[in-house]
Amino acid sequence: MITLVGGIWTSNGKNQLTAVNGGGMGPNNNVALNTNRTVASTWETFNLILQPPSTAIGPGMLFALQTSSGSNYLTAVNGGGMGGPNDATCPVHTDATTTGPWETFVLQVNNNAVPVTAQIMCYNPGAGPFFVTAVNGGGIGDGGKNITPVHTDATSIGSWEQFLFTGWVVNTSPVSMAVNTNVDIPNPAGGVLGNIAGAFQLTIDSNGNFSFSGNANNSVPFVGYNYSLAVVVVGPDQIGYAFGAQGGIGSTPFGNNNFNWGPQTGNNPTIQANWDKGLGLGWTFHWNASASVDWNTLLQNLVSDINTAATVVGTVIKVVGFFAS
Repeated sequence: MITLVGGIWTSNGKNQLTAVNGGGMGPNNNVALNTNRTVASTWETFNLILQPPSTAIGPGMLFALQTSSGSNYLTAVNGGGMGGPNDATCPVHTDATTTGPWETFVLQVNNNAVPVTAQIMCYNPGAGPFFVTAVNGGGIGDGGKNITPVHTDATSIGSWEQFLFTGWVVNTSPVSMAVNTNVDIPNPAGGVLGNIAGAFQLTIDSNGNFSFSGNANNSVPFVGYNYSLAVVVVGPDQIGYAFGAQGGIGSTPFGNNNFNWGPQTGNNPTIQANWDKGLGLGWTFHWNASASVDWNTLLQNLVSDINTAATVVGTVIKVVGFFAS
């Protein structure tokens, strides 16, 4: 997958698109993009990632804009056609962690000069066309609920729909995808007091590197358990990658009632070899935890469940890696 890194200036020539907080802003965070910055820094840097079926950088290509967080993408809510306030209907979000139609845009290039002047069109077949607009040509921050720096409801091209792509170079650093989620097991003994609660963190890079860590806490009184967790990450190519952890958890108030693991790190060359048609295009993750079943059995049951559900749409995953701590 071709990935470029650079900045995007608005039509006034003074301001840059800014992903607030480096991305991760959704409907509960108000404004996700600002256009009032005049100096480029981290939040003003994006990864432009070519999307299939486009095969080369150029006019008309399909692309996604990844924010500087390395795990979030620019979303045109409803595929474009949105104006209005900074609220739950805000035209753009940056909290998506995978790419789909709403995270895909079309580059309409005005010229072959460098830097490139172009329009950003939302990818919404059958509707629009809708163009990304920097209101007032840029210079707007979080102006309050009724002032949105970026709209997606323009159906024709004016000066506010023009953007200048500058400093774009091939990004040779690894592209990362990450997940951080909670894992809870109700009281395994069936009582009303206590449970096993925890979380895991998983990061996978385009070069095949991965990092897996997590924790679990047993608050069930006087009963210890053998804890296990299985995680399977699946890309659009239907190849799955498995990660897991297992270990004993003591009881409360006696013994060590915490189990921590990682960061477990390594490299899987299959991830790198298949990135452009696999995890680099997005992923889904599945997990299962147990207080009594060993990790390998838990993993096999999880894969079986995924495959059973996948047969509805005619796909079956193939797990190519086992990494247990």
